[in-house]
Amino acid sequence: MLGIILLRYRASRYLSARSEHDEGRSLLKAWPAGPAAAVRAPPSRNAAATLFMRYRALRYLSACIFALPLRCLSACIFALPASGHLERRSSRNIVMALVMTAAPAAEPISLAEAKAHLRVDGSDEDALISSLIAAARLVVERTLGLALLTQSWSYFLDAWPERGCITLPLTPVQAVSAVRVHAEDGGTTVLDADGYAVDVLSVPARIVLTSALPSVATRSFNGFEVAFTAGYGDAADVPQPIRQALLLLVAHWFDGRAPVELGAGPQEIPAIAAGLLQPYRRVRL
Repeated sequence: MLGIILLRYRASRYLSARSEHDEGRSLLKAWPAGPAAAVRAPPSRNAAATLFMRYRALRYLSACIFALPLRCLSACIFALPASGHLERRSSRNIVMALVMTAAPAAEPISLAEAKAHLRVDGSDEDALISSLIAAARLVVERTLGLALLTQSWSYFLDAWPERGCITLPLTPVQAVSAVRVHAEDGGTTVLDADGYAVDVLSVPARIVLTSALPSVATRSFNGFEVAFTAGYGDAADVPQPIRQALLLLVAHWFDGRAPVELGAGPQEIPAIAAGLLQPYRRVRL
């Protein structure tokens, strides 16, 4: 369809050019003929102005008839997929929420490790350093979509996707402990583990239905819940580049404490730390 409109637009440009050419030939034919044709006078100023105005009018009309609709059509073509995607999402009403149910028991780096990296001997800065360690972990986890240490989460969805597959938002996933269906009447049904398959090797991890869902009316929001455990494990299981990036981030905030508030460090990640974290970023294809 777009190709046809482009052809029509080019044809209109060609026809307008032919029209201008024909008008010029007609004007030349209207010049006085006779023996003094070799020294004929050029068209009068009024005739030249008329020809120029006709040329401008033809260009304006061709733009109004073809160019503007073409731009509008191209805008619609590029806008419709996005708006259509949003309509499909809203019609299925799939809204997701992620709730932590059990926080990590420790941090990826200890207070002693951080103090050794910072070359701090006393204990006056222990509260600040501990706060920066926790803030660094949260920033790295949210930036990379990772769970560094073992932690438990509940993933809520308003509806199960039509394709029958759910992708979990955190990596790495250790296990899925339960899939629950919350009914409209307040009851909860736990799906049999044989009714779905869990793929924890893929990134992101996937849950695929292998049998039909219970025929119950789910509540209008958060009707489905996936309880899972994520994280590399203990502090020793966290990849060393991530641990080193955490130390660099803590040192970066510790050395530049002027813009830092206790418990909430700046969201800036130094370039050297970002380079260490780059291999662990999730790439969407």
